[in-house]
Amino acid sequence: MIQYRFATKKDTAQIAHLHTQSWQQNYRGVLSDHYLDVEAASERLDIWTKRFTDHPTNQLIIVAEEKGIFCGFACTYLNHDPKWGALLDNLHVSANFQSRGIGRALMQQTAQYFKDENMKTNLYLWVLENNDRAIAFYERIGGKKVELSTCKLPGIDHVSAHRIVWENVDVLL
Repeated sequence: MIQYRFATKKDTAQIAHLHTQSWQQNYRGVLSDHYLDVEAASERLDIWTKRFTDHPTNQLIIVAEEKGIFCGFACTYLNHDPKWGALLDNLHVSANFQSRGIGRALMQQTAQYFKDENMKTNLYLWVLENNDRAIAFYERIGGKKVELSTCKLPGIDHVSAHRIVWENVDVLL
């Protein structure tokens, strides 16, 4: 049975590892092979170490585990944008656990947190334009594409990404 909980600093390495694996699986051809194969692991570990050390007060990280095995995580920044609301900055599920509803459940856990804290907010994220599988998933669970823009990723200054928004997070529950 999958269990969900708030992340702690002890989860840093597992989160960084899963984040790296997810990028290696999904961003090949977008990010350089050198970055993905040589630099990503240490760079992601540095990022997550900083996130847990500095721990912004608006950061919400929920992890999914099954029998002690790390399955996935969602990282959201509350009140990130006055117009768009909370930013779902990361949602990653281990390849071994995909298609089991964990991504949807992590989104539900995030929406439930908003409800429990009586937060009235939109939720949004950015997804790369060529990530058809992720776009289809987000649209299935109520997200709406509202704009196409460019963003910066390690080693690449301009990559096209869709902003996907949930104006009412209750649809996730």
